[in-house]
Amino acid sequence: MNITTRQIASFAAKYTPEIAAFTMAARKRVRTLFPRGFELVYDNYNALVFGYSPSERSSEAIVSLAAYPRWVTLFFLDGTALNDPASILEGSGRRVRRVTLRAPGDLDSPDVRALIREARARAAEAFSAAPALSTVIKSVSAKQRPRRPSPGAARRTRREDRMPGPDVFRRIALGLKGASEGAHMGHPDFRVNGRIFATLRADDQWGMVKLTPEQQREFVTAKPRSFEPENGAWGRQGCTRVRLATLDEETLGEAMTLAWQNTARKDAGRRAKAGRRLR
Repeated sequence: MNITTRQIASFAAKYTPEIAAFTMAARKRVRTLFPRGFELVYDNYNALVFGYSPSERSSEAIVSLAAYPRWVTLFFLDGTALNDPASILEGSGRRVRRVTLRAPGDLDSPDVRALIREARARAAEAFSAAPALSTVIKSVSAKQRPRRPSPGAARRTRREDRMPGPDVFRRIALGLKGASEGAHMGHPDFRVNGRIFATLRADDQWGMVKLTPEQQREFVTAKPRSFEPENGAWGRQGCTRVRLATLDEETLGEAMTLAWQNTARKDAGRRAKAGRRLR
């Protein structure tokens, strides 16, 4: 067992045995459909994700598998462009659609296979030029949501899942390594190494996360009712407004974690550059 395989096994082991087995069986099925390209692995805040792309760029991935505490989801990252005569695709964003899997065998159903074939055909030229399928661990989040259901998870309502609110925004932000709360222009902000990565508006209806422009485009495209660029230069640089009342906790956590990572990395880069100047 090589290092990458051991890492993936350790990621899956955080889940219940049932979900871990489900995830690995589903992954095995999807891998057989992509003999060429890259399997991009993200052990994110919200989920363990396997993306399939003709390159190492996540923006070029066409499908992904995401493991959550109680289910596994197959995402089509350009799902709105696919033919779906059986109406099995879920979601309402401008681009991404999903299928919630009940068992690994769902991936063998004719309707799901047809969607995967069409998605793959749209990128056939890029995949044909790609090397034999290889696996790349792209990121491991320092802070992660519990991978196993909490005792009270079944009692939570769908409304509570959809509307995290300011308290959850604050809890997620302060749960990230090294994060602290401050204040900026009359409203709370959240910082790592003294630099702001997120803010919460005084009205408690909106937040802001500092994404990269590419990350911002992905979130705005997938959930246009929940994410929009800030005005002016700040927005062009990636600062993104978040409408809390329209967003699920999982997506908020993913965006927040990316903002935290972006800011922490930028600060580490500045310190390294300053150290070189001193030498």
